[in-house]
Amino acid sequence: MRVIDMIKPVLCESRMFYDPETQVMSQEEKKRMNRKKGGLKIGQGGTLDPLANGVMVIGIGRGTKQLSQFLECTKSYTATGLLGCATTTYDAEGPVLSTAPYKHVTREMVEAVLDRFRGDILQVPPIFSALKMDGKPLYEYARENKPLPRPIPTRSQTISELVLESFTPASKVPGDGGHAFSWPEKHLPAEERETFKTLNKLAKAAGVEKPADEEAMMNEQDGGKKETVAEDTLEDVVDEAMDPEIKPAAFKIRMTVSSGTYVRSIVHDIGLAIGSAAHVVTLTRTRQGRFALTEEDEEQAFDQAAASKEEKQDEPTRDGAESASKGLDPNLRKGGCVPWSVWERAIEEYKQEKHSQKMADEPIDGDWEPKEWERELYARFQPA
Repeated sequence: MRVIDMIKPVLCESRMFYDPETQVMSQEEKKRMNRKKGGLKIGQGGTLDPLANGVMVIGIGRGTKQLSQFLECTKSYTATGLLGCATTTYDAEGPVLSTAPYKHVTREMVEAVLDRFRGDILQVPPIFSALKMDGKPLYEYARENKPLPRPIPTRSQTISELVLESFTPASKVPGDGGHAFSWPEKHLPAEERETFKTLNKLAKAAGVEKPADEEAMMNEQDGGKKETVAEDTLEDVVDEAMDPEIKPAAFKIRMTVSSGTYVRSIVHDIGLAIGSAAHVVTLTRTRQGRFALTEEDEEQAFDQAAASKEEKQDEPTRDGAESASKGLDPNLRKGGCVPWSVWERAIEEYKQEKHSQKMADEPIDGDWEPKEWERELYARFQPA
Protein backbone atom coordinates (compact mmCIF):
# COMPACT_ATOMS: atom_id res chain seq x y z
CA MET A 1 0.00 0.00 0.00
CA ARG A 2 2.98 2.29 0.50
CA VAL A 3 3.77 1.85 -3.20
CA ILE A 4 0.22 2.82 -4.18
CA ASP A 5 0.30 5.86 -1.91
CA MET A 6 3.48 7.00 -3.67
CA ILE A 7 2.29 6.60 -7.26
CA LYS A 8 -1.39 7.55 -6.90
CA PRO A 9 -0.84 11.34 -7.09
CA VAL A 10 1.18 10.83 -10.28
CA LEU A 11 -1.54 8.68 -11.84
CA CYS A 12 -4.31 11.04 -10.82
CA GLU A 13 -2.61 13.93 -12.64
CA SER A 14 -2.11 11.93 -15.83
CA ARG A 15 -4.37 12.48 -18.79
CA MET A 16 -4.08 8.79 -19.66
CA PHE A 17 -6.86 8.05 -17.19
CA TYR A 18 -9.25 10.93 -17.75
CA ASP A 19 -12.82 9.80 -18.16
CA PRO A 20 -13.68 10.34 -21.88
CA GLU A 21 -16.90 12.04 -20.80
CA THR A 22 -14.98 14.59 -18.75
CA GLN A 23 -14.05 17.76 -20.65
CA VAL A 24 -12.25 20.39 -18.63
CA MET A 25 -11.50 19.72 -14.98
CA SER A 26 -9.97 22.23 -12.63
CA GLN A 27 -7.41 21.32 -9.98
CA GLU A 28 -10.00 21.65 -7.21
CA GLU A 29 -12.46 19.48 -9.09
CA LYS A 30 -9.85 16.78 -9.55
CA LYS A 31 -8.98 16.83 -5.88
CA ARG A 32 -12.65 16.61 -4.97
CA MET A 33 -13.21 13.74 -7.41
CA ASN A 34 -10.25 11.77 -6.06
CA ARG A 35 -11.59 12.09 -2.52
CA LYS A 36 -14.84 10.50 -3.60
CA LYS A 37 -15.48 6.81 -4.03
CA GLY A 38 -15.97 7.39 -7.74
CA GLY A 39 -12.49 8.87 -8.23
CA LEU A 40 -9.54 7.10 -9.81
CA LYS A 41 -9.40 3.69 -8.18
CA ILE A 42 -6.03 2.03 -7.71
CA GLY A 43 -5.39 -1.36 -6.11
CA GLN A 44 -2.77 -4.10 -5.88
CA GLY A 45 -3.02 -7.77 -6.68
CA GLY A 46 -0.89 -9.10 -3.84
CA THR A 47 1.52 -7.58 -1.33
CA LEU A 48 5.25 -8.21 -0.89
CA ASP A 49 7.22 -8.69 2.31
CA PRO A 50 9.18 -5.58 3.36
CA LEU A 51 12.38 -7.46 2.54
CA ALA A 52 11.19 -8.53 -0.92
CA ASN A 53 11.12 -6.94 -4.35
CA GLY A 54 9.84 -7.95 -7.76
CA VAL A 55 6.50 -8.09 -9.53
CA MET A 56 3.60 -6.12 -8.11
CA VAL A 57 0.41 -6.07 -10.18
CA ILE A 58 -1.42 -2.74 -10.07
CA GLY A 59 -5.04 -2.29 -11.18
CA ILE A 60 -6.35 1.11 -12.24
CA GLY A 61 -10.02 2.03 -12.63
CA ARG A 62 -11.94 -0.96 -13.94
CA GLY A 63 -8.75 -2.97 -13.68
CA THR A 64 -9.23 -3.18 -9.91
CA LYS A 65 -12.09 -5.61 -10.51
CA GLN A 66 -9.63 -8.02 -12.16
CA LEU A 67 -7.13 -8.10 -9.29
CA SER A 68 -8.67 -11.05 -7.46
CA GLN A 69 -7.38 -13.42 -10.15
CA PHE A 70 -3.82 -12.53 -9.16
CA LEU A 71 -4.40 -13.47 -5.52
CA GLU A 72 -5.15 -17.08 -6.47
CA CYS A 73 -2.65 -17.56 -9.30
CA THR A 74 0.74 -19.29 -9.36
CA LYS A 75 3.81 -17.23 -8.50
CA SER A 76 7.53 -17.66 -9.07
CA TYR A 77 10.30 -16.54 -6.74
CA THR A 78 14.04 -16.59 -6.28
CA ALA A 79 15.28 -16.59 -2.70
CA THR A 80 18.65 -16.64 -0.99
CA GLY A 81 18.96 -18.51 2.28
CA LEU A 82 21.80 -17.86 4.71
CA LEU A 83 22.73 -20.89 6.81
CA GLY A 84 23.62 -21.21 10.47
CA CYS A 85 21.05 -18.79 11.86
CA ALA A 86 17.31 -18.88 12.53
CA THR A 87 15.30 -15.71 13.12
CA THR A 88 11.87 -15.10 14.58
CA THR A 89 10.46 -13.93 11.24
CA TYR A 90 12.36 -16.47 9.10
CA ASP A 91 14.07 -13.58 7.27
CA ALA A 92 16.72 -10.92 7.89
CA GLU A 93 14.13 -8.48 9.25
CA GLY A 94 13.81 -10.32 12.55
CA PRO A 95 16.31 -10.82 15.40
CA VAL A 96 18.44 -13.93 15.76
CA LEU A 97 16.57 -16.68 17.57
CA SER A 98 19.32 -19.30 17.49
CA THR A 99 22.42 -20.43 15.65
CA ALA A 100 23.46 -23.84 14.37
CA PRO A 101 26.48 -25.49 12.67
CA TYR A 102 26.82 -24.79 8.96
CA LYS A 103 30.37 -25.79 7.90
CA HIS A 104 29.27 -29.36 7.20
CA VAL A 105 26.69 -28.32 4.59
CA THR A 106 27.46 -29.03 0.93
CA ARG A 107 25.64 -28.35 -2.33
CA GLU A 108 24.81 -32.06 -2.61
CA MET A 109 23.16 -32.01 0.81
CA VAL A 110 20.87 -29.14 -0.16
CA GLU A 111 19.93 -30.77 -3.46
CA ALA A 112 19.23 -34.06 -1.67
CA VAL A 113 16.49 -32.57 0.54
CA LEU A 114 14.68 -30.52 -2.11
CA ASP A 115 12.54 -33.48 -3.17
CA ARG A 116 10.84 -33.32 0.22
CA PHE A 117 9.47 -29.91 -0.66
CA ARG A 118 8.39 -30.53 -4.26
CA GLY A 119 4.83 -31.36 -5.24
CA ASP A 120 1.94 -31.18 -2.78
CA ILE A 121 3.07 -30.31 0.73
CA LEU A 122 1.54 -29.29 4.04
CA GLN A 123 2.79 -25.98 5.35
CA VAL A 124 2.33 -24.04 8.57
CA PRO A 125 2.33 -20.24 8.27
CA PRO A 126 5.01 -18.49 10.35
CA ILE A 127 3.76 -17.05 13.61
CA PHE A 128 5.03 -13.69 12.43
CA SER A 129 2.80 -13.54 9.35
CA ALA A 130 0.02 -11.28 8.13
CA LEU A 131 -2.45 -14.17 7.99
CA LYS A 132 -5.53 -12.93 9.80
CA MET A 133 -7.73 -14.61 12.36
CA ASP A 134 -10.89 -12.79 13.36
CA GLY A 135 -9.58 -9.76 11.50
CA LYS A 136 -6.34 -9.68 13.47
CA PRO A 137 -2.91 -10.61 12.00
CA LEU A 138 -1.19 -13.59 13.59
CA TYR A 139 1.87 -11.49 14.41
CA GLU A 140 -0.24 -9.36 16.74
CA TYR A 141 -1.27 -12.43 18.72
CA ALA A 142 2.41 -13.38 18.87
CA ARG A 143 3.56 -9.96 20.05
CA GLU A 144 0.85 -9.84 22.72
CA ASN A 145 1.61 -13.41 23.84
CA LYS A 146 -2.05 -14.32 23.48
CA PRO A 147 -3.40 -17.79 22.64
CA LEU A 148 -5.07 -18.20 19.28
CA PRO A 149 -8.88 -18.13 19.42
CA ARG A 150 -9.24 -21.34 17.38
CA PRO A 151 -7.11 -24.01 15.68
CA ILE A 152 -5.19 -23.17 12.52
CA PRO A 153 -4.95 -26.22 10.28
CA THR A 154 -1.94 -26.94 8.13
CA ARG A 155 -2.27 -25.53 4.63
CA SER A 156 -1.98 -27.64 1.50
CA GLN A 157 0.33 -25.99 -1.03
CA THR A 158 1.83 -27.04 -4.35
CA ILE A 159 5.48 -26.49 -5.24
CA SER A 160 5.56 -27.22 -8.97
CA GLU A 161 9.20 -26.15 -9.38
CA LEU A 162 12.07 -26.04 -6.89
CA VAL A 163 15.61 -25.69 -8.24
CA LEU A 164 18.90 -24.95 -6.52
CA GLU A 165 20.44 -22.20 -8.64
CA SER A 166 23.66 -21.71 -6.68
CA PHE A 167 25.45 -22.68 -3.51
CA THR A 168 28.23 -20.79 -1.74
CA PRO A 169 30.06 -22.92 0.85
CA ALA A 170 31.39 -21.51 4.08
CA SER A 171 34.58 -19.68 3.16
CA LYS A 172 37.15 -17.10 4.12
CA VAL A 173 36.66 -13.41 3.34
CA PRO A 174 37.47 -11.13 1.64
CA GLY A 175 38.28 -11.82 -2.00
CA ASP A 176 37.12 -15.44 -2.00
CA GLY A 177 34.29 -15.00 -4.47
CA GLY A 178 31.77 -15.57 -1.71
CA HIS A 179 28.77 -13.50 -0.67
CA ALA A 180 28.32 -10.29 1.28
CA PHE A 181 25.48 -11.46 3.56
CA SER A 182 25.71 -11.63 7.34
CA TRP A 183 23.44 -12.58 10.20
CA PRO A 184 21.26 -9.89 11.80
CA GLU A 185 23.07 -7.93 14.49
CA LYS A 186 20.14 -8.01 16.89
CA HIS A 187 19.79 -11.15 19.01
CA LEU A 188 16.66 -12.14 20.86
CA PRO A 189 17.35 -11.96 24.61
CA ALA A 190 17.12 -15.22 26.52
CA GLU A 191 13.86 -14.21 28.23
CA GLU A 192 12.21 -13.22 24.95
CA ARG A 193 13.54 -16.38 23.34
CA GLU A 194 11.67 -18.44 25.90
CA THR A 195 8.56 -16.35 25.24
CA PHE A 196 8.87 -17.03 21.53
CA LYS A 197 9.13 -20.77 22.17
CA THR A 198 6.02 -20.50 24.31
CA LEU A 199 4.23 -18.81 21.42
CA ASN A 200 5.20 -21.71 19.19
CA LYS A 201 3.73 -24.12 21.71
CA LEU A 202 0.56 -22.02 21.94
CA ALA A 203 0.21 -22.18 18.20
CA LYS A 204 0.69 -25.93 18.15
CA ALA A 205 -1.73 -26.37 21.03
CA ALA A 206 -4.26 -24.53 18.89
CA GLY A 207 -3.84 -27.07 16.15
CA VAL A 208 -0.87 -25.74 14.21
CA GLU A 209 1.27 -28.82 13.93
CA LYS A 210 3.79 -29.93 11.38
CA PRO A 211 3.52 -33.30 9.64
CA ALA A 212 5.05 -36.03 11.75
CA ASP A 213 7.67 -36.87 9.16
CA GLU A 214 8.86 -33.27 9.09
CA GLU A 215 9.67 -33.30 12.79
CA ALA A 216 11.65 -36.50 12.24
CA MET A 217 13.63 -35.28 9.23
CA MET A 218 16.93 -37.09 8.95
CA ASN A 219 19.96 -35.93 7.04
CA GLU A 220 20.46 -38.58 4.37
CA GLN A 221 24.15 -37.80 4.12
CA ASP A 222 26.75 -39.76 6.09
CA GLY A 223 24.54 -42.85 6.24
CA GLY A 224 21.69 -40.96 7.80
CA LYS A 225 23.48 -40.58 11.09
CA LYS A 226 23.01 -36.84 11.47
CA GLU A 227 19.61 -35.62 12.58
CA THR A 228 18.35 -32.18 11.76
CA VAL A 229 18.05 -29.53 14.44
CA ALA A 230 14.45 -29.62 15.63
CA GLU A 231 12.78 -26.22 15.50
CA ASP A 232 11.54 -26.37 19.07
CA THR A 233 15.00 -27.17 20.43
CA LEU A 234 17.11 -24.73 18.45
CA GLU A 235 19.68 -23.20 20.76
CA ASP A 236 22.80 -21.12 20.24
CA VAL A 237 25.30 -23.71 19.04
CA VAL A 238 28.99 -22.99 18.59
CA ASP A 239 30.46 -24.83 15.61
CA GLU A 240 33.64 -26.59 16.73
CA ALA A 241 35.54 -25.11 13.82
CA MET A 242 33.67 -21.80 13.77
CA ASP A 243 35.90 -18.91 12.75
CA PRO A 244 34.74 -15.28 12.85
CA GLU A 245 36.44 -14.75 9.50
CA ILE A 246 34.47 -17.55 7.85
CA LYS A 247 31.28 -16.52 6.07
CA PRO A 248 28.30 -18.85 6.60
CA ALA A 249 27.23 -20.95 3.64
CA ALA A 250 24.39 -19.63 1.47
CA PHE A 251 22.13 -21.07 -1.21
CA LYS A 252 19.86 -19.59 -3.86
CA ILE A 253 16.71 -21.38 -4.98
CA ARG A 254 14.12 -20.77 -7.68
CA MET A 255 10.57 -21.94 -7.16
CA THR A 256 7.08 -21.80 -8.64
CA VAL A 257 4.38 -22.12 -6.01
CA SER A 258 0.65 -21.98 -5.50
CA SER A 259 -1.06 -19.00 -3.94
CA GLY A 260 -0.51 -18.59 -0.21
CA THR A 261 2.83 -20.41 -0.04
CA TYR A 262 5.31 -18.93 2.42
CA VAL A 263 8.75 -18.90 0.80
CA ARG A 264 10.29 -17.95 4.14
CA SER A 265 9.00 -21.20 5.60
CA ILE A 266 10.46 -23.23 2.75
CA VAL A 267 13.93 -21.75 3.31
CA HIS A 268 13.59 -22.16 7.09
CA ASP A 269 12.60 -25.81 6.75
CA ILE A 270 15.41 -26.56 4.26
CA GLY A 271 17.82 -25.34 6.92
CA LEU A 272 16.33 -27.76 9.42
CA ALA A 273 16.40 -30.62 6.93
CA ILE A 274 20.17 -30.35 6.39
CA GLY A 275 21.03 -30.24 10.08
CA SER A 276 21.44 -26.49 10.34
CA ALA A 277 19.28 -23.38 10.39
CA ALA A 278 18.49 -20.83 7.67
CA HIS A 279 16.73 -17.54 7.04
CA VAL A 280 15.90 -15.52 3.93
CA VAL A 281 18.24 -12.66 3.02
CA THR A 282 16.91 -11.87 -0.49
CA LEU A 283 13.51 -12.56 -1.99
CA THR A 284 12.33 -11.60 -5.48
CA ARG A 285 8.95 -12.34 -7.00
CA THR A 286 9.80 -12.98 -10.65
CA ARG A 287 6.32 -13.85 -11.88
CA GLN A 288 2.73 -13.43 -10.79
CA GLY A 289 0.15 -14.96 -13.10
CA ARG A 290 0.92 -13.73 -16.61
CA PHE A 291 3.08 -10.81 -15.45
CA ALA A 292 6.84 -11.22 -15.05
CA LEU A 293 9.94 -9.12 -14.50
CA THR A 294 11.32 -9.63 -17.99
CA GLU A 295 9.68 -9.60 -21.39
CA GLU A 296 10.85 -13.14 -22.17
CA ASP A 297 9.48 -14.52 -18.91
CA GLU A 298 6.22 -12.65 -19.33
CA GLU A 299 5.64 -14.00 -22.84
CA GLN A 300 6.19 -17.52 -21.54
CA ALA A 301 3.90 -16.90 -18.56
CA PHE A 302 1.17 -15.43 -20.77
CA ASP A 303 1.36 -18.36 -23.18
CA GLN A 304 1.00 -20.78 -20.28
CA ALA A 305 -1.95 -18.85 -18.89
CA ALA A 306 -3.67 -18.75 -22.28
CA ALA A 307 -3.10 -22.46 -22.82
CA SER A 308 -4.61 -23.36 -19.44
CA LYS A 309 -7.46 -20.87 -19.91
CA GLU A 310 -6.65 -19.38 -16.51
CA GLU A 311 -6.94 -15.87 -17.79
CA LYS A 312 -8.26 -14.09 -20.87
CA GLN A 313 -6.97 -10.94 -22.44
CA ASP A 314 -9.45 -8.87 -24.46
CA GLU A 315 -8.77 -6.14 -26.95
CA PRO A 316 -9.65 -2.60 -25.75
CA THR A 317 -13.26 -1.73 -26.50
CA ARG A 318 -13.90 1.19 -24.15
CA ASP A 319 -14.75 4.51 -25.76
CA GLY A 320 -11.87 6.89 -25.62
CA ALA A 321 -9.17 4.22 -25.68
CA GLU A 322 -7.74 5.72 -28.85
CA SER A 323 -7.65 9.27 -27.51
CA ALA A 324 -6.06 8.07 -24.28
CA SER A 325 -3.11 6.76 -26.29
CA LYS A 326 -2.63 9.87 -28.40
CA GLY A 327 1.03 10.73 -28.72
CA LEU A 328 2.11 7.22 -27.78
CA ASP A 329 3.61 4.75 -30.23
CA PRO A 330 1.62 1.46 -30.24
CA ASN A 331 4.79 -0.29 -31.39
CA LEU A 332 6.25 0.33 -27.92
CA ARG A 333 3.97 -2.35 -26.48
CA LYS A 334 6.15 -4.96 -24.81
CA GLY A 335 6.25 -7.30 -21.85
CA GLY A 336 7.94 -7.07 -18.50
CA CYS A 337 7.35 -4.70 -15.62
CA VAL A 338 7.82 -0.95 -15.44
CA PRO A 339 11.06 -0.59 -13.43
CA TRP A 340 10.66 1.11 -10.07
CA SER A 341 13.38 3.59 -11.05
CA VAL A 342 10.95 5.00 -13.65
CA TRP A 343 8.35 5.59 -10.93
CA GLU A 344 10.94 7.21 -8.67
CA ARG A 345 11.76 9.73 -11.39
CA ALA A 346 8.05 10.32 -12.02
CA ILE A 347 7.39 10.94 -8.31
CA GLU A 348 10.28 13.39 -8.09
CA GLU A 349 9.12 15.21 -11.22
CA TYR A 350 5.59 15.42 -9.82
CA LYS A 351 6.88 16.93 -6.57
CA GLN A 352 8.88 19.54 -8.46
CA GLU A 353 5.94 20.50 -10.68
CA LYS A 354 3.62 20.66 -7.71
CA HIS A 355 5.87 23.16 -5.96
CA SER A 356 6.65 25.24 -9.05
CA GLN A 357 3.33 25.59 -10.86
CA LYS A 358 -0.17 24.21 -11.09
CA MET A 359 -1.15 21.79 -13.80
CA ALA A 360 -2.77 23.62 -16.70
CA ASP A 361 -6.50 23.12 -17.19
CA GLU A 362 -6.65 21.85 -20.76
CA PRO A 363 -9.25 19.84 -22.71
CA ILE A 364 -8.35 16.17 -22.63
CA ASP A 365 -8.52 15.89 -26.41
CA GLY A 366 -5.79 18.51 -26.87
CA ASP A 367 -2.22 17.71 -27.85
CA TRP A 368 0.01 16.56 -25.05
CA GLU A 369 3.50 15.20 -24.69
CA PRO A 370 3.58 11.94 -22.68
CA LYS A 371 6.06 11.72 -19.86
CA GLU A 372 8.60 8.94 -19.52
CA TRP A 373 6.49 6.91 -17.12
CA GLU A 374 3.40 7.28 -19.33
CA ARG A 375 5.31 5.87 -22.30
CA GLU A 376 6.69 3.02 -20.23
CA LEU A 377 3.28 2.24 -18.77
CA TYR A 378 1.46 2.34 -22.11
CA ALA A 379 4.12 0.06 -23.57
CA ARG A 380 3.01 -2.61 -21.07
CA PHE A 381 -0.58 -1.59 -20.40
CA GLN A 382 -3.10 -4.44 -20.44
CA PRO A 383 -6.69 -3.15 -20.65
CA ALA A 384 -9.36 -4.75 -18.50
